[in-house]
Amino acid sequence: HDKLPAPDQFDVAAWVNLTEPNSGPQVVVGKVGAYTEVGSCPWNVDRSLLMVNLRAVDEGRVPLKAELNLDPARVKSAIMVGAGESANLVAEVGDQLEGSRTWLYELELIPGEEKLGSINLEFMGADGATQSGYLPLGSKPLLNRAISSDFETARTLAAFARWGAKGDRDLERLVEISHSARALLTEVKIAKIRYALDAILIAEEFFMSR
Repeated sequence: HDKLPAPDQFDVAAWVNLTEPNSGPQVVVGKVGAYTEVGSCPWNVDRSLLMVNLRAVDEGRVPLKAELNLDPARVKSAIMVGAGESANLVAEVGDQLEGSRTWLYELELIPGEEKLGSINLEFMGADGATQSGYLPLGSKPLLNRAISSDFETARTLAAFARWGAKGDRDLERLVEISHSARALLTEVKIAKIRYALDAILIAEEFFMSR
């Protein structure tokens, strides 16, 4: 008997958004900060992962418009992880933000050196004034740099949620995910994330003992 929740209980967004990233925002527009990072995709060697994090700089709900604009000369396709929906190269992220929220996109890239695109932000102040700004997305050289623990945590939790959402739940894949989770436990201090990483190791232990 499988002791884990049913596959339909594994929601990628819920797992990825268990905590706020430690990395500071790369750009701030009004009361909204944005951070992005690109790295390898652990479940598809032919794809890359784009992490987009938006956060409210102050307390409360922040009205904004955020668009993910991907350059079709560099990005052949983009799928939001967990939603299974195409980003269509221009995706509106939301109009209200409270705290921090992270999205992951699975990208099929076209070789090149140009930027992948940008995150365009519009912040609407209480006086009705609008502030605009954007954050460029990395080019090819950035794919080869060391990734942050924030990115590694997000893609590890996303990988586990995807694994749990599948009916077959391949043990070999779980072992790979557990290896990443075990390494992260030496770095992560936030209780909610440590609990989530522990859950991955418990799942591995259970399936290994079957």
